[in-house]
Amino acid sequence: MMNMNRKAASALFWSAAAVAVFTFLFLVAIAIFTPPMTFDFATYVRDYSFRSIIPAIPCVLLALAHFPFFVSLYGLADESRKPLARIGIAFGCAYALLGSVNYFAQISYVFRNITAGRVAAVGPFLLDDTSSFVFALEALAYTLLFLAVLFLAPLFRERGADPWIRRLFYATSVIGLIGSAGYILNNPSATLGITFAAVTYVIAVALIVVKAARLKKGPPGAAVPRRGAGGSAQPLLH
Repeated sequence: MMNMNRKAASALFWSAAAVAVFTFLFLVAIAIFTPPMTFDFATYVRDYSFRSIIPAIPCVLLALAHFPFFVSLYGLADESRKPLARIGIAFGCAYALLGSVNYFAQISYVFRNITAGRVAAVGPFLLDDTSSFVFALEALAYTLLFLAVLFLAPLFRERGADPWIRRLFYATSVIGLIGSAGYILNNPSATLGITFAAVTYVIAVALIVVKAARLKKGPPGAAVPRRGAGGSAQPLLH
């Protein structure tokens, strides 16, 4: 098993657990609060309530949880794979930033304006409208996520769950990028690939949680390291 210090493994464990939980809640929210296939602005505004922003709540938390998750994954990279890891982290943090801004706008800007009756201001910012500006940003954000996992997949090279994590990351990337292409080509069926990719992704992240739990314990029989008076912890990024 690779050498990863306990604090780095703990950061990976908790951030991966948060990503897995929020991804699961994202899928549940999609299943329960699926918007109608055809969007009508007048109907949407008339029926708008707090219930309308419930799906965005786990999504903004999911995007924010990806910042520590992607940075923690860097601890799995050996010297030969650190360039790939940095590229993956760059794409991943770009997704996290764009996604958190997009979803935070739903639970703040959109909610405040519609409930205050300023409906003319929100048209381009409605995620339920697939022709809106923010839906395009949403498609871009997930495209960045799929590129991130494409570059991060080679980090999982050990025995055990690693081959499955690597395959699931590649599957997530391929399925998701097909969905992104479907959005660009205005193909609603292909766009569903973005949602299907979340299923393979949450399974992969759940396996990372298991892997990080083992890394936290260290190899069998290993003693817990003690820090000396002048000791310093190994940095997460080096």
